[in-house]
Amino acid sequence: MKDWKTKGSYEGIFSYFGSIAVWLLFNPIVAIINLYEKGREITNREGVAFMSLFTKEELTRFKTYRSRGIEMRGIWHMPKALIPRFGFDGNRYDENTLKGIQAALDDVRGLGFNTILIETTVNAYTIYPSKVGTIHPDYKDHYYGPEYGNDYLKCFIGEAHKRGLDVHAWTTTMRAGSNYKSTVNESLPQAIKLEWLARGYHNEYGLSGKYGELMWLDPSNEEVVDYILRLYEELLNNYDFDGIELDAIRYPVSNIMSVSKVEDISDFGYTENALKGFKEQYQFDGDLKKEIIDNIDLKKKWISYRTELINQIVEKLYSLVRALKPNLPFSAAVFNNPESSITTVCQDWADWCQKEWFDFISPMAYSTDHSIVQKSYDVTETLVDGKAFNLQGLGSIIFSGTYETHFEQMELINNAGGLGSILFSTRQLLKDDKTMAMLEIIHQYDQAISPLKTKDEITEEVSNKIKNYAPKFALDSKLDVNISNLKQLRDTTFKNDKYIAQVIDALIKTLNIKDYRENLIKNKKEC
Repeated sequence: MKDWKTKGSYEGIFSYFGSIAVWLLFNPIVAIINLYEKGREITNREGVAFMSLFTKEELTRFKTYRSRGIEMRGIWHMPKALIPRFGFDGNRYDENTLKGIQAALDDVRGLGFNTILIETTVNAYTIYPSKVGTIHPDYKDHYYGPEYGNDYLKCFIGEAHKRGLDVHAWTTTMRAGSNYKSTVNESLPQAIKLEWLARGYHNEYGLSGKYGELMWLDPSNEEVVDYILRLYEELLNNYDFDGIELDAIRYPVSNIMSVSKVEDISDFGYTENALKGFKEQYQFDGDLKKEIIDNIDLKKKWISYRTELINQIVEKLYSLVRALKPNLPFSAAVFNNPESSITTVCQDWADWCQKEWFDFISPMAYSTDHSIVQKSYDVTETLVDGKAFNLQGLGSIIFSGTYETHFEQMELINNAGGLGSILFSTRQLLKDDKTMAMLEIIHQYDQAISPLKTKDEITEEVSNKIKNYAPKFALDSKLDVNISNLKQLRDTTFKNDKYIAQVIDALIKTLNIKDYRENLIKNKKEC
């Protein structure tokens, strides 16, 4: 059976169908449906027949997805978290080998993603040789060929770039590890000291969760802050990333505002250093643990104190990134409700938006409820205020959402005027046949470029999209990026073409944000 994409997207379709009308090149879904009606099969990259996965009605539904040409198609990747699928043996995604890394990246790129965000630590151990942190034992002794030696991260970035994928560092800033072993000390990387750990209300070290008993660093400790900054400096200087993302830039989830019984309290930060700092700042002389139980005002002050500690770390990281690599996209994955994120995890990302620290924000709108995603998008859009990109994190698949749930949420963001999203994560995606096939169909059907690419690259891509979609309209080889001229083009030449008008709107929105960010960086350099 021929593969309709053996040579890539549209070229592969042409190779398969020969002299079929040119419009088929731009709508493979129509071609698939036509073959479906004739009882013939057409397969995806892995040899799986689309007709065995979808009904004709489901395939027809995919035709409604229209990318506006500028779209972040991102995905988070946990190293070595992939599993065999479709009958492949366990070596397919063996990321201890160059071949395994290549196979994983081939699949991610083949599904139409343009950006991958790789987690740079595993349980607070680095996945790369580090002079600051402690390398995880699983990443020490493997060889990835003469180009990369034994550096897994260097290999991953290099091979991703060869496939046209942008790579962002997904960094879990405040995580200190997982207490899987018999003692806390045995669970810590050598680079992290026991006295650096945040402590719970009941003096516990870890908070039980779906990834084990997670331990967290104490933001009030100056040695901790210094360690974090040196770790990021090392990443920035040694690796060719296309972006840096902060995640877990917060405290563990707290219920301090919602419970009144001592035994029910789950709240972190009660180290000697933090308590001392709090008492000095608020001139408090009492027993915080005792008085906080029934004192709402004291609870709010305690939350405010810790929130400011996190803010200070974010600001220092922002300054570090801008000093070392001023133009590198800087972002954060955050809790999707900016108000409750303060009371539950001391994360005031609305303030971060106001201070314009990030090039894009990714609220983790992980839900099968579309209204939650819609609200998250709308709230974020208001907060970024056209000064940063709003790229929602989608994760319905981890809550038993179907391929259709993800499809509808991507479509929701597009229809709202969004510029893409980031999927959590490869671990779930690459074992879900239908989600993979759905993404492969619509991503190849509707090509898109990341809004983080250069203005020249974006303009060229949009220009080609307009030419291909509406060849009867003569355009210069490159669109005029003057905003006034773009608006005139939209309102005159394409005034009766809703789709192309939306494409131009996406370009205008992207250019406005990029211009704002560039001027922000320029002004910072001049100060």
